[in-house]
Amino acid sequence: MKNIKTLFCSLLLALVCQIATAQQDDSLKIYPNPFPDSCTFEITNLTNDTVTLEVINRWGEVIKNFHTRDVLDGDYTYTFHGDTLPPAVYYVSYNVNGEQKGQTIIKVNPTNIGENEKNHLITIVPNPTKDYIYFELPYQGSEKSYEYQIISSNGKVVAKGKQIAKRIDIHYLPKGNYLLRINQSNSEKFTCRFVVDK
Repeated sequence: MKNIKTLFCSLLLALVCQIATAQQDDSLKIYPNPFPDSCTFEITNLTNDTVTLEVINRWGEVIKNFHTRDVLDGDYTYTFHGDTLPPAVYYVSYNVNGEQKGQTIIKVNPTNIGENEKNHLITIVPNPTKDYIYFELPYQGSEKSYEYQIISSNGKVVAKGKQIAKRIDIHYLPKGNYLLRINQSNSEKFTCRFVVDK
């Protein structure tokens, strides 16, 4: 019975997230996402709007409430602290004047990243993913190929290689949170977290 309830709640939340994601509004920005400890919610272009902003877990429980039918005007920024939350997918419910919007956010386990890597973040799409990832570096160097490592949430290197293409096949990886690390010949390292969701 518990497994059936868990499955039902997960399917219900996934359906709600899918509908809400299709109704995303540019007035709500969330970054970084995925996040290890905290992320920022940025709301813009409000004009005396009635707003409800909540973070909900997969059971449908509200774990953080920023606003409940509050009338807001202007721009607002909030920090959501999720360091005590388990790694999972969460839903941000954003209701403006009765119109339901929303986004999903992903809490991942922090992975040790060297100080020289923090400002060298890769863009990965799609994320979450199932079979492959494309990566884009913040700037293009003269390198013709890239050495990469994929690191699991417990710090183990689960894949590595060297290739020219910016597409990496990850269909064999089990569901979980990972870190992609790209090493260049000039010793620069680029990193980004991604989620495998099958």
